[in-house]
Parts: sequence; C-alpha cells; structure tokens
Amino acid sequence: MTLGDHLEELRLRIFAILGVWIITSSIIGIFSTNIHKFLVQPFKEITSEPLILGTVYGPLEVYFKLSIILGILVSLPISLSILWGYITPALSRRAAILGHIVVFISSLLFWGGVIFAWIYLFPLSLKMMLNYFLPDQTIAQTTIEKYYSFLFLILIGTGVTFQLPLLVILLGSLGIVTMEWHKKAWKFIVVLLFLFSAIITPPDPLSMIVLAVPLMLLYFISVGIVWLIELRRKKEYEIYEAT
Repeated sequence: MTLGDHLEELRLRIFAILGVWIITSSIIGIFSTNIHKFLVQPFKEITSEPLILGTVYGPLEVYFKLSIILGILVSLPISLSILWGYITPALSRRAAILGHIVVFISSLLFWGGVIFAWIYLFPLSLKMMLNYFLPDQTIAQTTIEKYYSFLFLILIGTGVTFQLPLLVILLGSLGIVTMEWHKKAWKFIVVLLFLFSAIITPPDPLSMIVLAVPLMLLYFISVGIVWLIELRRKKEYEIYEAT
C-alpha cells in the first residue's frame, strides 16, 4: 500500500470509530432519563436533599454529558479493536492475535475499575464528603452538574488506574522493566500508588486506602506474572544453550 492508501485506510477507520461512538451515544441518549435515575441513587441514599440545577441549560448539559461520555466508554473496546486492525497487516498473525487479546484484557480491567469505583469507592467518597466531613448547620446539597463531574472523575480515573497490571506485564515481557528493577523500586511504586490514590479520591484517608489497596494487589500480581515470564525465558535459554 502507498502512503495515500494508508492515510485513506486510517481515515475510514476513524470514521468507523466516530460512527460507532455516535450510534452508541444515540442509543444511550434514548434511555438517558432512566440512566440518570440510576446514577443519582448513591446521592439519594445519603441525603434526602435534592440535587440543584445550576444553570438554565443544565438538563441539556446533563443528558448530553451522559450520552457522550457513556457512549465513549461503552464503545471503547470496539474503537480500540478498529484501531488495532489498522496496525495488524504489518504484524505477524501471532502478534495480531496477541494485540486483540491485550485490547480485550485492557477493556476488562477498565470496566473492572469502573464497577469497583461504582460499588465501593464512589458511595464511600460521597458518604465521607456529605456526612462525616459536613460542617455544622450545613445542608448536604450540590448541583447536578458538579455531581456528574465528581462521579465521572472517580469512575474514569479508577478505570484508567486499573490498567496498571497490563502496563507492568507489557513492559516486563518486552524486557524494558525487569524483576531486578521491581526489586529496587517496589517501595517507591507503593508510595506513588498511595499518592495517586490521594489525588484521584476525595481528601479523606479511607477513600485513599480503598483505592490504593486493590491497586497494590494488582501491581504485585502483575510483578509475579513478570517473574514467571522471566523464569520461562531463562529455562528456554538454558535449553537452547544445552542443545
């Protein structure tokens, strides 16, 4: 293929991704009212006060944000597969299949993080902010726009951080970050995970710990997988040397 053919192929794939995104967002938009009722349940369980509409065009902002953001998140695995399909012709069949597996695992980790944040981290963060840290003579109330900004910050941030094991394993399998490096740096990694958890969660120690602990578990599990990869490589090298 010429350079022009490659650019045309890339253009078609970008249009395909946009098409999937628009269709997914449109379908979600049809059910946005029911989705809104579901997503505000954590707030209703903590306080009897209603959410406030911050601007006149607030309803449009809320439903538009729900449709666009959820459309991106739901269509993300398909979008990544379409993009990877652009690269696969230049790779071996094994590498192409491995890439699709990585995309699948990455999607599982992301949605695992989102579900974890929705079930545990987000309700806990709301409770800490609107109950335990609430000043005297203050009503636990906020605008609907700020509520959704806080919600998506927690959900997407946690989903992204759950990509850590995949990153560690990929770098280890490529020989870029080895077990020797992890032996020296794991303490600093743990500190960084706590710092990152403190940044992405509300300023309370419990929310930070709730996010940092599973991240540390995922990190050490991924380091264990890197150790197994290096052990297998060592055995293969010994067999090669023996022959």
